[in-house]
Amino acid sequence: MLEKRQAQRARTIRKILFAELILLSLPIMVDNLAFALFNLIDSYFLGKLGHLQLAAPGQINTLAFFLVNIGLGFSVAITSLTSQAKGREDFNQINKVLGHGLMMYGAAGFSFMLIMMFFGRSFLGFMRVPADILPYALSFLYAYIWGMPANFIRMPINSALRGVGDTKTVLYIHLVGILSNILLDALLIFGLGPFPELGVVGAGIATAIAMWIEAAILLLLATRYHRYIHLKHFVVEKTQFASILKIGMPSALGAGFTAFGFVTINGFINTFGSMVSTAYTLASRITNLFNMPGVGIGQGVAVMVGHSLGRGRYKRADRVVKTGIAAVLIMLIPLMSFMFFKGDVFIRMFTDREEVVGYCFTLLKFLSVSVILFNVFNVLVGAFNGGGDTKPVLYFNLLRLWGMRIPIGWVLSFVVGLGFVGFYWSMLFSNTIVFIGAYHIYKTGRWKRNLYIEGARESDCEVL
Repeated sequence: MLEKRQAQRARTIRKILFAELILLSLPIMVDNLAFALFNLIDSYFLGKLGHLQLAAPGQINTLAFFLVNIGLGFSVAITSLTSQAKGREDFNQINKVLGHGLMMYGAAGFSFMLIMMFFGRSFLGFMRVPADILPYALSFLYAYIWGMPANFIRMPINSALRGVGDTKTVLYIHLVGILSNILLDALLIFGLGPFPELGVVGAGIATAIAMWIEAAILLLLATRYHRYIHLKHFVVEKTQFASILKIGMPSALGAGFTAFGFVTINGFINTFGSMVSTAYTLASRITNLFNMPGVGIGQGVAVMVGHSLGRGRYKRADRVVKTGIAAVLIMLIPLMSFMFFKGDVFIRMFTDREEVVGYCFTLLKFLSVSVILFNVFNVLVGAFNGGGDTKPVLYFNLLRLWGMRIPIGWVLSFVVGLGFVGFYWSMLFSNTIVFIGAYHIYKTGRWKRNLYIEGARESDCEVL
């Protein structure tokens, strides 16, 4: 009888955690889904102009991903610190973290805008952008960069909102930006009504305007109207900067090296010509759609783990991670099975170039398997981030890209002679290895720590 009651209680706990995690993660997933769909709609619009125009934003997005990813790395610290402060109901600390984070991000955003303005062409040269794509890529870049400061201003506010568990507000504001972007895309790319027909430049301008709309709404919310965040007056404290840098630096370095790895891979892919480059851009955008569960649930896991550890509920944190892994597998296995066998049907929605369709479908077969492993890895990373144990994330990102994918991909592609497919064999191998390594770190339990209590570790004396 006792065993039956314990089994029933365990099932009840799993159901409660699953419901709580989905409710918290769903707005994040919808947010990421909406952004991925926007990228696909953008691809659909630009695909109507030609495959060169379709490929151009992909080159810039890869480059911008490098800079933005550094910022996202530090945002992990803001989410971790604010989520644990929320668990302790220390609302003054939440606003201190956000205020200092906003100062750092604002300076970084304007600095990166200037870097891209003066050195953007050199970066594209490093990426070996095909000559027929380069003019369109530059046109998009010089329009897009004006929104980069706004993009960085958004990050710490979104991270703080997620840290306090308010993922719905992040979703609603991002949806406003996405819908604005889609509308402006249609108006400025094709020149509808009184608007000029700007093509690729119009897409860049639309993105920049939409980012500033989002940033303005978020700043207004953070300074006046939010329940937990009231960013009005705070004193600059070096210790706050130090905390963000200490926790965020490993993730930022890992994210930066990861993104630079993708810039390098993009450069190798570009050597195979504009058709392969276009297929790679389209495959990447489609893949972003299916990375949505891992990214959303991974961030939800980070918040729930942070709340649990902040309250000293270590066993609950462990249950959250297991629930997140199960949720990701339930969502992805059917979707990836469809893409493996019927992905070409989806691809033809965006291009009628048979060569591009063939290359892209080949890539999707590899991605269908790799995406599942990478999404589970993202959930495990969420556990590490929630506990502020971000160093493993740095090591795994370095190993994944620079230790395996790039050197192995280069050998398979250029020495063995597999062509661009060599990089996708290396991607599948590298994602498998880091998944195994991250799972091992997760099982050690080293990530279960309270950031505000020195030396606090797992305790057996706790309740759900």
